[in-house]
Amino acid sequence: MDDWDDFVASLDDFEEEDDVGYEQLEQEGPPVPPLEFPTPVVFQAQVASVKALDHRNGNVRWLDNVLMRSSFSSGNYNNRTLPKAFLVRKKISKTTYGSVRVAVVLRKRDDDEDDDNNSMDNDNDTKWISTEELVAIKISAWNKIRQLRGQQHHVGDPLREVAALQYVGNYNPHVVGCIETLQDDKNLYTIMPYHHGSNLHGRLFADPESTTNSSSNRSSKQRQQRKPNEDEARKIFRQLLKGLQHLQRKGVFHRDISLDNLLISKSNQLRIVDLSMSLRVPYSDPCNEWNVTDVSEGTIRRLLKPQGKAGGRLMYLAPEVLTETEPVDGFAVDLWAAGVILFVLCVGLAPFKFAEPREKRYAKISSGGLKSLMKSLRISLSPEACDLLQNMLWEDPRQRYTLTEVMKHPWVMATDSSNKEDDKIPVDQQQQAAVDNTLSSDAASVTSQSSTEPSQADAKPEDKAGSVAAPAATADAPTAEARQAVSEQREAVSAVNLRLKRAVNNAQRIGPKMKEAISKNLSGGAMLSAMAVLSSAETIPVPPDDDPAPVPPPNNSNVSPTRNLLQRLGKRSTQSTNTTVS
Repeated sequence: MDDWDDFVASLDDFEEEDDVGYEQLEQEGPPVPPLEFPTPVVFQAQVASVKALDHRNGNVRWLDNVLMRSSFSSGNYNNRTLPKAFLVRKKISKTTYGSVRVAVVLRKRDDDEDDDNNSMDNDNDTKWISTEELVAIKISAWNKIRQLRGQQHHVGDPLREVAALQYVGNYNPHVVGCIETLQDDKNLYTIMPYHHGSNLHGRLFADPESTTNSSSNRSSKQRQQRKPNEDEARKIFRQLLKGLQHLQRKGVFHRDISLDNLLISKSNQLRIVDLSMSLRVPYSDPCNEWNVTDVSEGTIRRLLKPQGKAGGRLMYLAPEVLTETEPVDGFAVDLWAAGVILFVLCVGLAPFKFAEPREKRYAKISSGGLKSLMKSLRISLSPEACDLLQNMLWEDPRQRYTLTEVMKHPWVMATDSSNKEDDKIPVDQQQQAAVDNTLSSDAASVTSQSSTEPSQADAKPEDKAGSVAAPAATADAPTAEARQAVSEQREAVSAVNLRLKRAVNNAQRIGPKMKEAISKNLSGGAMLSAMAVLSSAETIPVPPDDDPAPVPPPNNSNVSPTRNLLQRLGKRSTQSTNTTVS
């Protein structure tokens, strides 16, 4: 089953209680505190040196820094599973409470393997054999946990994360669970599947190939190539929705959905990580209206009391979380963060810094002005994408889509992009065009005819007829011709801008000298004619590029340009005087 079929199949898992909005939750009763996660299972561990067989070449080696359970009893494993140990290797990241390291899985050898490998292994006491499997081990120091646990500015709790990881399980392909949890006197070890890749933030914005000597244009081009188009964004977004669907079916409010907490592999498989801030959502008790229960009863969830904003990333926090005064629907808050991530995927920029009215872009988006904001920024998005983003980013949670509505939205369900990328202008080029159009106020009157025009896909027929832009390609015309027409249009506008800038610069440079010379040599009608020529120089239309270049004057070094101009002005003044006398 491919990704599309798997996504469509996931829509059948929705039940009536999954498609519940904020208004119905308000009717269920007053907000309540979150539930506690079940107590996690943690085994005692030891770090030792062991003798292991290298599965690749059959050599026996002593391995240090091997993490394993202190004892292996028959009750800890079933008959089909052999005990495992973990060869802890390099550190891959740093955390508040310690670090995350990659480890190689060692498997306990059974009796049959001992008999089969006697020819290769002269040491009969070798009990371990290496494997190709890798895991990630999150090591949290107990002294740090005791020091920071319960403090308001440290909401993340390793013990709660372990409980949440064991609760959600390790079987969903889009949510990272827990393989095993160990502890000793110094550390708590959370063992999770190893993910080959990086987080989504690194995929979109990191630039590993750039150096300090690289130009800004090269970096901008590389960043543009990393921004996915709508088709790629849709594939990533679907996986995020499936991960959120799994969390909701488990009754878990993640609370920290962000680009940093989404791992993505080279094959674009996405997984949600870091449940250290997650909460367990309460549900109405069918037997007692004054009590709450968990998701297993199949009832409607309840609103949560305000939980504060400490620990979360401001850009992803919903407005009701920032106010800290209104009841919170945990699932709606996660969907708000998903809407912010979808905006970044489609546009390549953050929608706003934080969800407060003093942030202008937030105020416009959250009040229904997302489409007009995209138009003012000259960012091209399909109408379906704009509609989905708008309905995920309303300020009022009562107006926002539920997860069911998001997953069944036409943009999410589409099999291909409704707005072809060939007809779009990349964001970086649009921003550069906007900068070019504001370089000179003298060129604004000319460039406004083309740079302020709506895109050919959005322009009205009457606007297209009077526009200086190249005519839009017909439905049967190939895309390459449309792109060539747009490219020629941009080159023409750039040439006009350049020629206007040069004319303005030349006038500014020689203007004072010309005026001084004219004032000394001319008077009366000649002076008026000279001033008319000077004042009209800034509005003289630029000839088209295909006009022949003007013939340069004879190269006479004895005659200065100022003298030639004065002679021309004198002749023009004489003609004007003769006309008046006649």
